[in-house]
Amino acid sequence: MRNVVGFLIAGCCLLGLASVQAQQPVPVLAQHVMDFTNSLTYNEWRSLEDRLKRVKDTTRIHIAILVVEKLSGESLSSYANKVFKQNQLGERAEEPGVLIVVEKESKSAAIQLGAGLEEVLTNETTNVILEKEILPLLKEDNFYGGLAAGVLAITAGVVGKYEMGGKPVGEKLVVWLVVAVLLALSVWVVMRTRKKSGKE
Repeated sequence: MRNVVGFLIAGCCLLGLASVQAQQPVPVLAQHVMDFTNSLTYNEWRSLEDRLKRVKDTTRIHIAILVVEKLSGESLSSYANKVFKQNQLGERAEEPGVLIVVEKESKSAAIQLGAGLEEVLTNETTNVILEKEILPLLKEDNFYGGLAAGVLAITAGVVGKYEMGGKPVGEKLVVWLVVAVLLALSVWVVMRTRKKSGKE
């Protein structure tokens, strides 16, 4: 009987230890963008980091991004909520917080909102942003594109300018990038032509 009780106690201890080990550690969000998977190049990380700093300076909204490799025995939404609370994002009403968490292995994402943003960024809006802006690009291994589009969509949603039925923000970014490149080439050709004319 004692042996049976001993085995039961040992089993419970092992289960408890396994449960503790399965819990994903919660990192301190020391920067706006924390990528523990090297999914972003330095230039991509720098671009997102600078963009989120500007968003906070101009709108007072603190948007943070966390990219992890894999979650063990925990749902992405539950983990995002835990990270959000332990890092005390958006606790002050004048500085609401938003957290985007990406799990690289499953190419899935979750958005966690702080108090004061639920009225402008409803569950419907955040779901559309995930399904239309972020996840399609993650599925293509374009982590930077998905996160950049998500940030643009969220900031647009905060000021009531996000069109849920419109084209994905990522497509608009590509169009504007092409326009910018063509414009730059045109200016370069004009300047080069003027220089040649001046020499003649």
